[in-house]
Amino acid sequence: MNKTIGNIGIGITLSLVLLCTGIPAVNAAFPDVGQSHLHYIAVNYLNDNSIAQGYSDGDFHPEDMIQRAEALKIILVSQGLTPSSTTETGFTDVTADDWFVGYVAKAKSRQIIQETSDGLFNPARNITRAEFIKMLLLANGFTGGTWGSTQMFSDVPTGAWFASYMNYAGKAGLLQKDQDNNLYPSQEMTRGEVAETIYFLYLIQNRANNSLLLAEADKHMAHLEYNLSLNNLVTAKKAAGIFVSITQQTYRNNPADKQSLGKAKLARAYDFLINGKIAKEHNNITRGEAWENLAKMKADEAKQIDSATSTTANSIETMTE
Repeated sequence: MNKTIGNIGIGITLSLVLLCTGIPAVNAAFPDVGQSHLHYIAVNYLNDNSIAQGYSDGDFHPEDMIQRAEALKIILVSQGLTPSSTTETGFTDVTADDWFVGYVAKAKSRQIIQETSDGLFNPARNITRAEFIKMLLLANGFTGGTWGSTQMFSDVPTGAWFASYMNYAGKAGLLQKDQDNNLYPSQEMTRGEVAETIYFLYLIQNRANNSLLLAEADKHMAHLEYNLSLNNLVTAKKAAGIFVSITQQTYRNNPADKQSLGKAKLARAYDFLINGKIAKEHNNITRGEAWENLAKMKADEAKQIDSATSTTANSIETMTE
């Protein structure tokens, strides 16, 4: 049974030895989604929970665009919904012999998808962000409410059929806006992006479960440390942003918990450290040093709050010297 989504969940910001923590990395399920990949944690989550598998060549193909039928199956499986036994869907382009007919029938019966004037489902067409988010949220009982009544993002106008879905997704952290406050509702999605969105929904659905969230936070800390060791700053920065978001949620859940607060301080320290390295790569030494000083400050705060963070905090401080 799927867990109902709340109003606002976790907002997600955008074999070498790990640097310091000893936290084991998630074993890579696919050769083309290694530890340096942006969607490494999310793709492994889908595989570990039998939500999506790779192709016959053993790869996941995270950069490939995903078709509507494939995306619908992933949505239903991720929410524990099994395919229908009926082959009647009402769509003229879905036949009884299609591998996805049961998923389409189930989605139709639950009003996750509806018939359009042309009577088509378009199973082989690449899915857009707006289409995917609408299906995903409807599979979780999302009703829209007043989410479409105000323009929250530059390219999500009030009155658009996707407004309530995209506004919720942007505010909850299922999708990330760009620097101009755009969500790109008509942009087609890759398999990796779909995996990440499903994974973020999993975090939102479990936002009150601190033990689960802290375990997920450790995965992202290990992920960022691995990529930091390779100077792969793009992936490290993304992992740090997720690490920050998860630990901020655990702190909100229980402000008195030293472990949550200590991890939240470490997450900020890592994020600032990576900011400093990025600034220095762009030859902005002064700004880089300022970020590194903030990283040292947060690392020291982490040690003061929870001694269990000392090894990691000391390593962060060393990297700023």
